[in-house]
Amino acid sequence: REKLASSKNIKHLMEIHAVSREVAKLALVHSNNHLDCATDLLFDEKKKLELQKEGKNSAAPQVRSVDGINMLLKCLHCVQKRIEDCTRFCIVCDKPHPLQLLKPTVCSEDLCNFQFTNMGLGINVENEILRSPQAC
Repeated sequence: REKLASSKNIKHLMEIHAVSREVAKLALVHSNNHLDCATDLLFDEKKKLELQKEGKNSAAPQVRSVDGINMLLKCLHCVQKRIEDCTRFCIVCDKPHPLQLLKPTVCSEDLCNFQFTNMGLGINVENEILRSPQAC
């Protein structure tokens, strides 16, 4: 049963981190077969490269993505950062606002304002002030 869980963990690490079977095994060995610790180990690019060098002696071909980076994880990280910082940038053109606002909104560019009014993007400052004046 322990071998089954271990091979399941190896497969999980291979899919999530786009590494070879040997690197996934090495990560689990270095983390005493704890999946969370092995995942943290592989998120550290420096340690991941060390494991890949250590695993090069294996005859198994390595599973890689573009430049050794898992592009799906990279995209998810960018989306997460954008959601966290959505009040700092215009939601149409991504220009930074001079100050951080409470809600996502648009800048003063004509195109951004046009899209805001005609397509319903962002917030209407006038309505927000009338609806909740304590936010000012």
